[in-house]
Amino acid sequence: MTDTASGRLTVLYDARCRVCTRIAGRLAGADTERRLRLRPLQRAHEDEWVSVRRLRAERDLRLALHVVDEAGEWAAGGEAMLRALERVAPFAPLARLLRLRLLVPLVEPGYRWFAAHRARFAFLAGSFGSAQRIGRR
Repeated sequence: MTDTASGRLTVLYDARCRVCTRIAGRLAGADTERRLRLRPLQRAHEDEWVSVRRLRAERDLRLALHVVDEAGEWAAGGEAMLRALERVAPFAPLARLLRLRLLVPLVEPGYRWFAAHRARFAFLAGSFGSAQRIGRR
C-alpha cells in the first residue's frame, strides 16, 4: 500500500539531530492511528515514493522539517510542523491553537528560531530510545 492509498503524511526529519529525533519519537508514540510515516531525511534517497525522491532532489532537506501528503504536496518549517501535529490526535488541539489568527504569524518565525538554536536544546532530547520506536513503523 502506498502513502497515497493509506492517506498518511510522510514526515522527513533529521536523524542526526537529537532534538529532531526525540520530537519524531514523541510523534510516533502518540500516533496511535498511524497517520504519519516518519522517515529520516538521510534515508529519503531510498524512498520508493516518487514525491519524496523529487522533494529531496529539489531542496536541501536539512534546513527544516518537511512533510509530503498523499497528493504529493509538501510543506516545510512551521507549516510542516502544524500539518504533522494536526494528524496526531493528542497534538491536534495545539495545532488548532497555533492556527488562530493571532498566533499563526508567529509559527514560522518561532520555528526558524528554534531550528537555528536546536543544538542548545539537545539537553532536552535525552536518550535515543525513541529512535528505536520510529524504526519499527
